[in-house]
Amino acid sequence: MGLTEVVFAACAPGLEPALEREARLLGQPRCVAGGVEIEGGEGLVRRANLWLRTAGRVSLRLTELPLGTPKALADAVAAIDLRPYRRPGEPLELEILSRAPGFPERRLRPLLERALAPVAPADGRGTGPSLRLRISQGRFELGLDTSGEPLSRRGYRLEGSRAPLRETLAAGLLRLAGYDGGEPFWDPFCGSGTLAIEAAAMARRRAPGVARGFAFERWPCHDRVAWARELEVARAGERSAGAPPVGGSDLNAGALGTARRNARRAGVEVDWFRHDATAHWPGRPAAGLLASNLPFGKRVGERGELPRLYRAFGRALADLPGWRVAVLVPEGELGRELRWTAEESHRLSNGGLPCLLLVGRANH
Repeated sequence: MGLTEVVFAACAPGLEPALEREARLLGQPRCVAGGVEIEGGEGLVRRANLWLRTAGRVSLRLTELPLGTPKALADAVAAIDLRPYRRPGEPLELEILSRAPGFPERRLRPLLERALAPVAPADGRGTGPSLRLRISQGRFELGLDTSGEPLSRRGYRLEGSRAPLRETLAAGLLRLAGYDGGEPFWDPFCGSGTLAIEAAAMARRRAPGVARGFAFERWPCHDRVAWARELEVARAGERSAGAPPVGGSDLNAGALGTARRNARRAGVEVDWFRHDATAHWPGRPAAGLLASNLPFGKRVGERGELPRLYRAFGRALADLPGWRVAVLVPEGELGRELRWTAEESHRLSNGGLPCLLLVGRANH
């Protein structure tokens, strides 16, 4: 019987259902607050970082214990063999992600730092692995960061717009809308192109982590041969032709230029064109998914002009029979200006701003 691995894949609040659906392809997932726990076979760490589009970070669970005294917890951590993940002399970073009311964290941290001190004098060559501590619901969980840079950093977006949508959030919106890369896609407020690029990557079956590095690659136990094989299989599985069309449009020519360059770096094909989102779209496919991050008025545009824009865009949706719609709007009155009835809504956060993802049919 092979080795079992348990990881915690973190995501933005509200995206847990989307991440859970993705994780079913990798192992046995369970939704928890802030993410999904996944149990799977050997190599789960590699596959989770390579394939999860909605996760922001993946941690390998090292231990899970009932919440005891700080000394008992520190003793349990000291007994963990970290040699497979840490080279002699490497320091460790310790991050406490969640806390229990009344728990003496100030006593625990120095005890843990002593328990996790380097097994040899530090050589001064940068930081070593990062440990992530979660204390919740009477349990103590210690995980090891496997990702390094946040998974939203796919490696293609070197430029952004004035209101960029994080890549993992964009992928989560698409998942919540039921998009799997098998139908035409259009973003009429594309900005720097993140939603359309993520849609095109899904349509091409391109692994989101195929062009970047990860923390687990620096572990002494890292199987370089197996990892090279997984990357080769991922690249061989990409669809080179026959993918449904993906389009992105905007009135801002500068944003379209940024989107084109981002898509080129991502290695995906997107039809970029300048267009007023409230006007008729000639030559569109008969059906597909329209998904967009609508202007919020806090970072882009003048808020006083947005109600008129929302009403005009809501009227334009009637010109798209057969299409499905998923739009991210701010919580409150502005979203109601669309005067369009969604079939479902999801409460999310975009850059700390509370918002709603409205999903339905264009001519509903």
